[in-house]
Amino acid sequence: MRPFTLAGLLALALASLVGPVYAQEPGVSSLTAWLDRFATRLEQVTGGSQDGLRLELHAGRGADDRRVERVIAPHLARRLREGGVVGAVGHTGALRVEVVVSLEADRVWAIATLSGDSLTAPLAVAQDWPVDRELEALLGLQAPRPGQGRWSMERLGTLPEGVLDVLLHDLDGDGSDDLTVLGVDGVRTYLWSTLAARPVLDQGPISLPGDRAWERAPLGWIAWDGSAVRIATTRTPALALREGVLVPADEDAVPLRQPWDPSRAPLLLGRRAPHQPTVRVDALPGGREVRDAVQWPGRDDTWLWVDTAGVLGGVGPGGPARFEEIRVGDRLVLGELDGASGPELVTTRASLPGDSDHVRVHAVSPSFESLPVLFEGQFEGSVAAMAVGDIDFDGLGDLLVVEETSGAPVLWIIRRRS
Repeated sequence: MRPFTLAGLLALALASLVGPVYAQEPGVSSLTAWLDRFATRLEQVTGGSQDGLRLELHAGRGADDRRVERVIAPHLARRLREGGVVGAVGHTGALRVEVVVSLEADRVWAIATLSGDSLTAPLAVAQDWPVDRELEALLGLQAPRPGQGRWSMERLGTLPEGVLDVLLHDLDGDGSDDLTVLGVDGVRTYLWSTLAARPVLDQGPISLPGDRAWERAPLGWIAWDGSAVRIATTRTPALALREGVLVPADEDAVPLRQPWDPSRAPLLLGRRAPHQPTVRVDALPGGREVRDAVQWPGRDDTWLWVDTAGVLGGVGPGGPARFEEIRVGDRLVLGELDGASGPELVTTRASLPGDSDHVRVHAVSPSFESLPVLFEGQFEGSVAAMAVGDIDFDGLGDLLVVEETSGAPVLWIIRRRS
């Protein structure tokens, strides 16, 4: 990329013809959808010229030169030729189009500068697309994502905006867990597709009832109670999702997910404190108001929670936990992730919405002697929701994380490779 810098191209593009942000469309090739959208925008600014187009492509930050040349160039050229709007596409032509492909946070960008032909001044056209596994593999995108040992962290695609909570639970009886998403506009279900290697939309959004407006910071909780999906939000009464229909729940309670334990229900019920992001849990020793809480599987005397100040707390057989004071995010997860005995604890940073965040997987025992970090994944946005389940039949837990970004929320999978 010789005459232009990436920052300059971005500024020029955003000042002219930046298209809207699009979420991943289930069952559609990301590369095809992205380049079709980009080609359509290029055709719209050529004025119908049939004098030919000289196409040049370059790799910018995070993109591989050879992949851009061998993957994007032929696909884009073929799409423009098939469109029949710009005439011949090749190394000659009256209109010069120079395209830079780059990775910016969670999105891949194609930024074109158009010059020559009848244009009185250069024009810029930009089209972004959310990065998923397909684009990472085809384009050789290498975003820096630190990890430890055998842990991996991969994008699965994007979700509609306004995610409140997510749940992993087998919806179609095939033995692998599927995804249920609670959002501000309703509930969606996604079935895990082995072919696409990601969840594919199955149903929704199933609209939430009620005319009351959302609070300034909307909250939602979703959990499986053994027979139905239980839901609570700061806008609606307690609900249950049965056979694709939302119905009033038996109790006006907040469902908190629990790690798998054959001797207990898979959820803990609490009651939301009025106008506060906290839940009253009477089952906790002495009763307690917390932001989230989990009980250790197989034990009646061992708990972990996030208190009202955002500090991680706990109690075990030896009394209160003695680990150093740790400020964490509002939600925590306890689940089997590494295949060893006992669950792992997953926490996030105590960050504001939109700020950078991280997910930490801790080794933990009922004695709470220490919390060594097994894996840490960094995010440029904030973590909106987490859930643990088994989506790929390998017997190991998979951690799904929803990252809030400036565009569509990104769905990540974190797991220990066998």
